[in-house]
Amino acid sequence: GLGTAVVLWLGGLGVLDGRITLGDFVAFNSYLGILAWPTVAMGWVINVFQRGFAALDRICAILDEPADRDPEGSGEPEAVAGEIELDRVTFRYPGSSRSVLDSVSLRIPAGSFCWIVGGVGSGKTTLAHLIARLYHPTSGEIRIGGRRLEEIPDQDLRDGLGFAPQESFLFSRSLEENIGMGMKFSDPDRVREVGRISRLDPDIDEMPAGWKTMVGERGFTLSGGQRQRAALARTLAPRPQILILDDTLSSLDAETEKILLDRLRRESRGKTLILISHRLTSVIDADQVFVLRDGKLVEEGKGSELLEAGGPFADLFRQQRLGPEPAG
Repeated sequence: GLGTAVVLWLGGLGVLDGRITLGDFVAFNSYLGILAWPTVAMGWVINVFQRGFAALDRICAILDEPADRDPEGSGEPEAVAGEIELDRVTFRYPGSSRSVLDSVSLRIPAGSFCWIVGGVGSGKTTLAHLIARLYHPTSGEIRIGGRRLEEIPDQDLRDGLGFAPQESFLFSRSLEENIGMGMKFSDPDRVREVGRISRLDPDIDEMPAGWKTMVGERGFTLSGGQRQRAALARTLAPRPQILILDDTLSSLDAETEKILLDRLRRESRGKTLILISHRLTSVIDADQVFVLRDGKLVEEGKGSELLEAGGPFADLFRQQRLGPEPAG
């Protein structure tokens, strides 16, 4: 070890002449071994502290970020409902000259069931983010119930609009807590109701602790389909008037998807339901279908009518019948 090397080196220099004995160096070697682990641990603790400070800086930056401007004197909460209108909406990411959406204008009637479809990179997810006000349009205007989206207070929008993104995030809590997270008051009966609507109930019976089962960070103990259904149930739980599902059914088989869509339509009767998907198997029954291509709205109408028209929607439908589904 290091102590032995020191003894041999000092012996070679003639230090071991009686003033420093071999026992002294053995003791020195022992103390050196005792100090080795605390020294290593100190370096590890300093590293953890530095990482913690960096994480704290990022958290503080988020907490210090000012919230979106709420209209002054907004008064009593007002329900977010009614038709959704996009008026020549264009969106570009900061620093980019390419338009992800290019002058898109469309109208989604209140209480309708509609699909937004298109190939990869057509702008479907960006459109969903704009309606949910996660992004702001570069130009153009979005209105819900005749009100400009920018004028709707944050709390009104969050209460009235439910959004299930492509990548659902589940916390390391119980399944019941994850689903009831968006509700103002705890309601186990409502959690179980939306679990049934989302077809989670058969899986719950097989879980060790039922609704109290811990799902782990990001829901790693659940399958992809279970995570998507849990995210869907969480979106349904607060009873939003507008429901946007961004490719939330992609991990489900065709039979489960059909059953779940039937339940969704019954649950959202009188509410606006917007589904975004690559799969076109259930689009025919929609009240309205919007087809995007390269950020532009190229076709809209009922699914059956678009299929007969033989345009972009019919091309997408035919491609899926003949070949594999495009990657998400």
